[in-house]
Amino acid sequence: MDSIIFLCGSESIKISKISSAVSFSADNLIACSPLLGSLSTQAIPGATYEWLIDGQAVGNTPTINYNLTNPGCYDVALQVDVSGCSGSSILEDYLCVEADPVASFSFVPNEFSAASDSVQFYNSTLGNNTYSWNFGDGYTSNQEQEDHQFNNTYQGYFVTLTVTTELGCVDSLTQYIGFEEQVIFYVPNSFTPDQDEHNQLWKPIITSGIDIFNFHLSVFNRWGELIWESFDSSTGWDGTFAEILDVQQGIYTWVLDFQLKNNDDKKSYTGTVNLIR
Repeated sequence: MDSIIFLCGSESIKISKISSAVSFSADNLIACSPLLGSLSTQAIPGATYEWLIDGQAVGNTPTINYNLTNPGCYDVALQVDVSGCSGSSILEDYLCVEADPVASFSFVPNEFSAASDSVQFYNSTLGNNTYSWNFGDGYTSNQEQEDHQFNNTYQGYFVTLTVTTELGCVDSLTQYIGFEEQVIFYVPNSFTPDQDEHNQLWKPIITSGIDIFNFHLSVFNRWGELIWESFDSSTGWDGTFAEILDVQQGIYTWVLDFQLKNNDDKKSYTGTVNLIR
């Protein structure tokens, strides 16, 4: 809305000058943050000027520069005074700063667990117009949601989503998808160290995911006393104490501690094993 108000004396020439002076224009009306530009009006000798943007004084010359960063639209007002005559003009929502988009996405699974893995990406971006995915493996996409197949995942991938508004406001987000080999092991629940050449040793069967150099397996009796332990994943328990004495038939508690192969995470598992003679 454009409102113009004149307060002047009786000299018509002064009214004519003020009527022309209260018209103004901007060279950049809408843009992404920051909105930069200048406001200009006719220069009149001896006149004083007062510019206001959203009620805040911003300048007192015929031409001023502005730098607006907060999203939203701004009212612009100008008052010109000369020799007792004054004129003002107000343009509501004249300058507008478009809000930047906020790139956001999630993905499932959140880590690779196989050499070839499919990942579903969920786009939760706010305030956007176009999308650009870069999956870090040489493939890109402009779809809003994506289901992407990755290969050679052992080193992980950085995935970037770039979003752009119609005015060209841009935001991007990069997230890393790491690789964690699945921990796969099996712990037998019984064994029979009875010298018949079958099932004489008890030990976990480990297939993947465990750092064998950060391995500790302990066996305890019903009173919590340590009966046997090993730091070597290839070594099994033969049902003896101190490698000499045969322990009694019964149920024993085991505790398995290890570090994952691809990171520093430590895991601990416990269970029981039935020793049968």
